[in-house]
Amino acid sequence: MKLFVAIPLCDYEPITSTVWSREFTYFIVEQCLKSFGDNISTPLDLCILADRCSDKFIAMAEKILKRFNPKTIDNSNVQFGLQQTSVPEKHQHVLNQFLKTIELAQNHDVLYFCEQDYLFKKDALVHALAAFDEIPQVNLLSMFDHPGNHDPSEKSQPGDHQHFRTRLSEWKSVASINGNWLWRVNFIKKRYDWLVDQCLNGALDYRITNSLYKEGELLLSPAKSLIQHIRLDGKNSSPTFGFCPLSNLIRPIGVLLSFRNRILHKLRKKPYWLQNPNRKIIDRYGS
Repeated sequence: MKLFVAIPLCDYEPITSTVWSREFTYFIVEQCLKSFGDNISTPLDLCILADRCSDKFIAMAEKILKRFNPKTIDNSNVQFGLQQTSVPEKHQHVLNQFLKTIELAQNHDVLYFCEQDYLFKKDALVHALAAFDEIPQVNLLSMFDHPGNHDPSEKSQPGDHQHFRTRLSEWKSVASINGNWLWRVNFIKKRYDWLVDQCLNGALDYRITNSLYKEGELLLSPAKSLIQHIRLDGKNSSPTFGFCPLSNLIRPIGVLLSFRNRILHKLRKKPYWLQNPNRKIIDRYGS
């Protein structure tokens, strides 16, 4: 299978977690790109989609991923009509990166939208491509065993999953997957207009994939995760990835910073009478 991989790169703002600083984003992404470089041996065409990145950040990514001969594209400007929608600006950039990936992957069999904040098990993509090869009815899968199937309110009950065994690993059907996803390109071509419409209406990974699930589409994630999400606050970690020293190391830092940010937000919030300066002031005696 001819594989296209796009890594959306951004250090302009913490897309995933509000407790990341730009400096810590740099550190996390550097570790994740090294994990990709060290553990992925699958033949692929790699594109770095740079979104409002510093030159230093781009140079770091290109150096780490050099052996893949990556092509770097500045994808900072929002296209596809997203800028005319009411979708929040941050989400416009995320959706813009995904739609650009579809545009670039046209001559490939599978596209992988590889978010910048994941660690990888050895040859994770070999397992994913084997699933596409041996489970012909699947058009969309994730290498991430997401806690709660991406939305706790939609959590499947034990026994709800179908299980599929390939020569390399076991997979299970789920009700939704996250945006670190792999698609068959032929399928995405057929659903392109629908996907664009979903994006223009602000649909992100959960809404898109859960809508497909409700239509009867088979969505798969591994029974044992092949990648691990790294957030400074420690949330959204796969329960089946195994011991992850980096995630365990940074979680207490993230929890502390989250608490600090909540306190600062409360302290900065103006009193009600300052938010409404023209409001009539009535004292406790009603005068």
